[in-house]
Amino acid sequence: MKQHDARAVIAQFMLDVARTGFAWGLSCGGDICAVHGHGHRCLPLWSDGDVARRMQRRHWPELVVKRIALSEVLERCLPQAIEDGVLVGVGIAVDAEAVAVPAQLVKLGLREAEQYLREKSAP
Repeated sequence: MKQHDARAVIAQFMLDVARTGFAWGLSCGGDICAVHGHGHRCLPLWSDGDVARRMQRRHWPELVVKRIALSEVLERCLPQAIEDGVLVGVGIAVDAEAVAVPAQLVKLGLREAEQYLREKSAP
């Protein structure tokens, strides 16, 4: 994937999640979980539930798709990923490659997207 395309995927994910107030992840035993893939562990997150379910059926049928409130993503999931040194995989479509990025970048990006949307909607 070209760098420009990867940046577009990341930016769209951030804006979508900030706008809706939630993301979609994978759960094992009720807890959000990371998965193994391409030589490293990754916390997969999506901004679209249908895409998350299709990817789950295709790659991780033993796991469950779970809707995660933005506050939980920011206050629980990302801090744990940062602590564990786990990358976050973000994607917006089944046919597009996910982009794996440091959890700290996702946290900062989501905060920036929230701020951008607040300022954009202010009178």
